[in-house]
Amino acid sequence: MIVFETSDYSIRQYTLADSGVFFLINGDADVMRYIRPPKTRAECNAFLAENIRRYEEFPGTGRWAVEEKNSGFVIGTFSLLPLEEDPAKFHIGYALLPQYWGKGIASLLLKAGIEWFFSAHTGETLYAITVKANLASEKVLVKCGFQLAGGHGDNENLWTYHELIK
Repeated sequence: MIVFETSDYSIRQYTLADSGVFFLINGDADVMRYIRPPKTRAECNAFLAENIRRYEEFPGTGRWAVEEKNSGFVIGTFSLLPLEEDPAKFHIGYALLPQYWGKGIASLLLKAGIEWFFSAHTGETLYAITVKANLASEKVLVKCGFQLAGGHGDNENLWTYHELIK
């Protein structure tokens, strides 16, 4: 199922057929550097199945595949997940395979994801979380209209995007 689209990408639910690329993303130490420890193939298979199960349990949220329309290749993940400290609030995120870094894709996805979020969900604020050392993602957030809200835990920053500042 497609969640939203850009001119070049479909953001869609993962399926079990995506297990290979799901592992490429979640098992890659460089991709996961600022997200979580990389997972083994078996851990990725279990994580994929868990994500797929959550689509029905929590509609409109989850981790989704970013698929190139022209090739059908999955180049990364896009997510909308509840904040741990307040499940009524949501944070947006992404992870791309290294060959897609530095090409403006993260900004394109984030802008489309912001627009989709405010059309599909209630609420005036969308959040993002970055590890303080992840300056590249912080630049993307600023470029897309997020503002630094402050620290979030020991090593993270919390960012906000308010619908009113669009």
